[in-house]
Amino acid sequence: MTPPDQRRKRILVSAVSFADADSALRLASLLEFEGGLDLGGLLVTEDTLALRAAMPGQRLVTPGGAMVSAPTEQQLRSMIRSEARAFRERLLSVAEALSAVGKFESRRGDLTRIVLEVAEGWDVLLLGYSARHRCRGNVILIVPPSGLSKQSEALAAALARSLGTGLATVALAGGPAAKMPGDCQVFASRDALLAHIARQNAAAVLSELSTGLSESFRQLQDLLEHARCPVILTNPTGREALE
Repeated sequence: MTPPDQRRKRILVSAVSFADADSALRLASLLEFEGGLDLGGLLVTEDTLALRAAMPGQRLVTPGGAMVSAPTEQQLRSMIRSEARAFRERLLSVAEALSAVGKFESRRGDLTRIVLEVAEGWDVLLLGYSARHRCRGNVILIVPPSGLSKQSEALAAALARSLGTGLATVALAGGPAAKMPGDCQVFASRDALLAHIARQNAAAVLSELSTGLSESFRQLQDLLEHARCPVILTNPTGREALE
């Protein structure tokens, strides 16, 4: 019988754009696993097509401050096809480099809701987010109330080492102190912990789905919005998607 830590590992990279996907695939290429690897790619096009198409003549402000016309529905569909093609090509390239089996699909809806719906059967869920900050901080590991699993701890340490950055651990108050790393920062509330993460310019945030910060799609949305960097979720297998 194959030992659990040497069976095929399954990583799902999810994103709403190629830029976000690329940031996640860069991290996926650094994750260390023994045994075979399946690498999935999921592009989620958020429900904006109908909304934007219903506002003809709308003007948008670019990051540089220029005013431009909002894209038409046809232009948006073309952009989505282009993003999907780029995501798929990059995914298959990374999979080949890792000697992994790559598979791509696209769906329409809300990223966090769909990720939790498809979580079962994957070992790692990697949500892409193209960081805008120039100074990359630590990899942040969120400690669940039950204590860290060996997989999460090893994964976070290996990722920090590959990125040449530090590893910081944080947790919500309420878990057994004996199961917390000695240098773990403990916060009294979810809001306080998320506010701390938002100030860190993290290279990545790693969390198990039992931390109380990523168990529902609303919690996961909050975590991704505060982290503003790729979010890695471990131990999703066997859970039910929560509302």
